[in-house]
This record gives sequence, C-alpha cells and structure tokens, in this order.
Amino acid sequence: MVHLKSKTIRELNEKDLQDRLKQVRTDLFKLHIESKKGTLRKESGKLKPLRKDIARMLTRLNELKKKWCDVMTRNIGLPVKVKKKEPLKNEKNNPFNGSLAIHGKLFEGTVINAKAKGTIVIQKESPIYFSKFKRFGRSKNKIRAHVPSNLNVQEGDFVVAAECRPISKSVSFVVIEVKS
Repeated sequence: MVHLKSKTIRELNEKDLQDRLKQVRTDLFKLHIESKKGTLRKESGKLKPLRKDIARMLTRLNELKKKWCDVMTRNIGLPVKVKKKEPLKNEKNNPFNGSLAIHGKLFEGTVINAKAKGTIVIQKESPIYFSKFKRFGRSKNKIRAHVPSNLNVQEGDFVVAAECRPISKSVSFVVIEVKS
C-alpha cells in the first residue's frame, strides 16, 4: 500500500499498470471492510490517496489505449467531417476540441468575407414567394461566425455554421464543416 506519484505511473507500461491497479483496488476493498467493521477510523486519510491513485492509473491507461485525435476530438452530436488538423493549444471556442457547446439553428451559406482573424461573414440566399404577384423574390441573410483553428476557410467556400453561446457582440455561430 505505497502511494504512487504521477511520474512513476507515467513510466510504467500497460501490463505493469494493470497489475498495480488490481493491487491498489484490493487494498482499497480491504480498507473499506475495515472501516465498516469499525477498526479503521475515517480520519486516518488512507482511502483518499488510494482513490486518487486509481484515478491516475485509469487516466494513464486510457491515454495509452487511444491516439491523439481520438482523445482530443469530441462528438458534437452532428454528422460532420472533421479534418484532423491540430488545433491551437487551450482554444476554448472550438466545438471539437474545446468547451464550446452548439445548440439551436444550423446555417448553410457561402463565405463572402474572411478578412477578420478567426471570424467570417456567411451569406445565405433563399427564394421567397409573393402570392400577390405570383413570383419569387430573392432574400439574403448574413451572419458572422467564428472559425475554429483546425478549419481552413476562404472566401467562396460553402460552409455549415451552428448556433452557440455569444462569442462576441455580433458572433453567435461557429463553423462546424467546410463543404467546398
């Protein structure tokens, strides 16, 4: 029942880590039994370090099993194709790698302006029917959307943007897919 440091956990290979995890779990089980019997005081401070060791070992095992792109890309709930380009470090306004949640409307359109850093202007044209004249007219909608660092967007591209929390005064959408 020796407390393990993070450095020693990182140095162990997968098989040794699984063996050590089994040993620590049996020690924790024994301590639980002692605490239920009343022979171990709760203030002894032996349970919490064992739980932390187990959490560290499980985290390291998961890191060993998965590749970078599987660990770092999260499911946003929409079937989109994500390019496996590495994002900027600590970018929180990224639905795939950061903590930005998407909800609400989807907006498909053409990029008409990509001059600002990290922001684009998307325009959608849709026909509207005037029943009085029995004709169609054109309607244009423009929005501003944030571009995550792992997507490359240029003017003229057809993109899909999803609604998110307000990122700035005029930006409440984030680009999730570049179609062309």
